[in-house]
Amino acid sequence: MISRILAAQLPAHVGHRVRIAGWVHRQRHLKSVTFVVVRDRSGLAQVVFSEPPEGIGEETVVEVSGLVAARPQAPGGVELVQPELTLLSEPGGGTAVRPLPAGRVSYAAHHSRQCAGRVTASATAGAVRDHRGQCDGFSRRPGRSRLH
Repeated sequence: MISRILAAQLPAHVGHRVRIAGWVHRQRHLKSVTFVVVRDRSGLAQVVFSEPPEGIGEETVVEVSGLVAARPQAPGGVELVQPELTLLSEPGGGTAVRPLPAGRVSYAAHHSRQCAGRVTASATAGAVRDHRGQCDGFSRRPGRSRLH
């Protein structure tokens, strides 16, 4: 079994066959090759195909096995060659977003008005309200528990 690694770990595996998994970030089609850039939680990895892969677009979740080759012009100085691509999920597939019940508004939509000064703008997505309606998440004051 080929070990799965992250894109940032590719330079340490030059000459070995590895497996990466992530989202298709971008594709570049040239006359003789197609470059597919795969994004995972650690960064980007370039995969070189001799023929354009079918059925993949941006944000498609894929798993790619291939040989790590050193290429100075590639992102990170390495790329995957001789790839075998497995489609894991298409963009937009999976679970659907459920609407909020009637009369409810998302917390993030009214963050600045309801918790002014307690949560930074960058933390808006991570801040939530607990069951008592108190600011929670990134907005907790030191020494206070999550539900107080």
